[in-house]
Amino acid sequence: MINIQLVRNSGFILLILFMLQGLGFAKYEESRGVWLTTVGGADWPDSYNAGSQQTQLRNMLDNLKSANMNTVFFQVRTRGCTFFPNPYEPLAAELTGTLGASPGYDPLAYAITQAHNRGLEIHAWFNCFLVWSSSYWPPVSTPAHPLNVHPEWRMVDNQGHAPDPSLGEDVFFSPGNPEVIAHTQALAWYLVDNYDIDGIHFDYIRYPGTNYSYDDVSLDRFYSDEGNPDNLVWPDWQRSQINQFMDTFYDSAMVLKPRLKVSAAVIGRYNTPPWNAYYGVFQDPQQWAENGNIDIIVPMIYWPIGDPYPFEQYLTDWVNNRRADRLLYAGLGTYKYEDNYNEVYNEIAVTRGLQAEGHVHFRYDNLVTNTGFIWNLAGTAYAHPANQPAMLWKDDIPPNGVDSLIFEPNEDYNYALLKWPAVRDTAPDGELVSKFNIYRSTDEPLNIINPNHLVSITTRPDTFYYDLDFTEGHTYQYAVTALDRLQNESPVSPVITYSYLGLSNENELPETLVLDRAFPNPFNASVTLTLEVPSVQSARLTIYDLQGRLVKSLFLGELSPGRHQLNWNGDTDGNQRASSGIYLLVLENESGRSLEKLTLLK
Repeated sequence: MINIQLVRNSGFILLILFMLQGLGFAKYEESRGVWLTTVGGADWPDSYNAGSQQTQLRNMLDNLKSANMNTVFFQVRTRGCTFFPNPYEPLAAELTGTLGASPGYDPLAYAITQAHNRGLEIHAWFNCFLVWSSSYWPPVSTPAHPLNVHPEWRMVDNQGHAPDPSLGEDVFFSPGNPEVIAHTQALAWYLVDNYDIDGIHFDYIRYPGTNYSYDDVSLDRFYSDEGNPDNLVWPDWQRSQINQFMDTFYDSAMVLKPRLKVSAAVIGRYNTPPWNAYYGVFQDPQQWAENGNIDIIVPMIYWPIGDPYPFEQYLTDWVNNRRADRLLYAGLGTYKYEDNYNEVYNEIAVTRGLQAEGHVHFRYDNLVTNTGFIWNLAGTAYAHPANQPAMLWKDDIPPNGVDSLIFEPNEDYNYALLKWPAVRDTAPDGELVSKFNIYRSTDEPLNIINPNHLVSITTRPDTFYYDLDFTEGHTYQYAVTALDRLQNESPVSPVITYSYLGLSNENELPETLVLDRAFPNPFNASVTLTLEVPSVQSARLTIYDLQGRLVKSLFLGELSPGRHQLNWNGDTDGNQRASSGIYLLVLENESGRSLEKLTLLK
């Protein structure tokens, strides 16, 4: 374990470790996540129309992919209702305006497909014991809301009062009631068994405070030999109810889906005052890790750097008090900082310096709308893609690697194709390749540990990569590694080197039509495309997305000699605004084809 110490002097925080290590703002393995909030339609959906919901969700995922993020915590159980059809609880009213009504498609299944198409992990965000937070009781629905069926499951305070929604009181179910545990776990296991989620992410897996839950079932069990065989005191007994939930859930979930990643959002302070996880809400994630019942702990540290309750101090406490080799992602209060981008940037730097394995922004809308935080990060902290951290306690066997590479620049040397044979043999554990890492260095030796050399991660086990930033006057080195579903990485392929020295005469004119670089790129409103035409000739200029679908036909006809400029404002042939993302500009004429990568940002 690395022990981190912070030195305070005159109100400034000296992050000694970062200075000594010369910390950069890139990381090769790191989860870059965001909470996508569906309760109240806070992030999604903003409409009751199914087509609009799907378009909005695709655009959101496009934004995350374009910014080199890699994880979505998609809220699927909000307040005793869900965003996936199931026999236990009704569909959320946010989808249609009516509790239990179907939107005509499966929102979670759609989100999973779209996320995986973009190479994003999707973790099902599942609120455990907070089941209702409106000023009225749940309306009639099919299936019925569990609060309507079992009002006796409510937590009770130490005065004997059960919360009443008509008084605007939030309703928690009691973890000390075995029927509550059975219902909640059955729903969670159904989710794990029926959906191709990468992980399940528990929230509100706690009591609301120390004055709860004095319900009759919990009290009877506490005072009985059967319900309290170890004769625990009251706070320890309540804590044990949450621990047992995690224990039984995790063991059964691993039978259903061994690769499932189990995580939880927890209070940002573990056991230090004032309000904290261990004493304040009977939540003990360090014990879950020691018991092997969780893979990722996500403390919600929503205090800024240098605050009287400082972000860096609480994250240091979590790092220093790890009891097992489980992962730690810092929950960032991005929603609090509005125009203060530097705070978010610096918190990411602190997270990396303290060697946490990732971070999660709360929440999506704030990440995108707070003065373009996401695009600032895309050019700085997220300038290069990152792999998910591996989980060696689940799987430590890498897939078989790539044994050869082929490099083919096109005739005009404005792009190059890197390709390799498929990895046909399964690894010793029977797993196939899930995707590939593409490494490239420019004018320096290739080093796969250098995060700047990871230039792309395929979204599928594709066996090719188009290098669209291939320019003259440089020497390039390339290598490829294979990844399995749990991010184990194969041995590196042979390194291939190519030097492109360009034309011997810099003033020599091209013999065929040339597509110059687009500007600006990335772009928001419009991009200018320049063509150098040496003689009269026919040409076609089109734009495709990365799935090979035609987006826009820009030009088809004859061009006269000289320089021509065309503009694309991000529209499609259907007069719709294209989603944020990466597109391929394709120029075709009698001499062949040229490609240029365009990045549209919103």
